[in-house]
Amino acid sequence: MGQSSAAVLVFDEVVGSTTAITTKPMFNRLLGAYDKYAFHALCGPISVAGNLTVTLKHGSDERNWTAKNAGPEIPATALSTTDMKTILGTDTGTVVGQGFGQLSVQLSAGTARIQIYAVGRNT
Repeated sequence: MGQSSAAVLVFDEVVGSTTAITTKPMFNRLLGAYDKYAFHALCGPISVAGNLTVTLKHGSDERNWTAKNAGPEIPATALSTTDMKTILGTDTGTVVGQGFGQLSVQLSAGTARIQIYAVGRNT
């Protein structure tokens, strides 16, 4: 992300299961490098009614992960079966990160293409 912030595409997958999918390991340092984050999810039409939930997890060894905050950064939000949907979420930076981060992305039902951009900032 460099000295100033920039939006980085950290997730671009067709999600078709109720099992959580995480961001690729190549983004672990990026998602743990800043004090706080903003997330922008672009969601294609979902095949059946369902919700999207995105949780930022952090860890110090890139193997053991825990949710960084008490609730998800994008709480369960209904997706459209006919249109694209834009959803914004934030990590306010009140909890000190452990150095590495990953996003856990989960649908409650259906299949949809999900893209998530992350912007990090230090306080």
